[in-house]
Amino acid sequence: GIGNLNEGDAVSFEVVEEKGKVKASDLKSL
Repeated sequence: GIGNLNEGDAVSFEVVEEKGKVKASDLKSL
């Protein structure tokens, strides 16, 4: 991943990514 993030930031980023994917698929299914 991105080398300058600490572990906590990396985890938060992954959570945001997952939420973004879910939201995008929800919008597509409308």
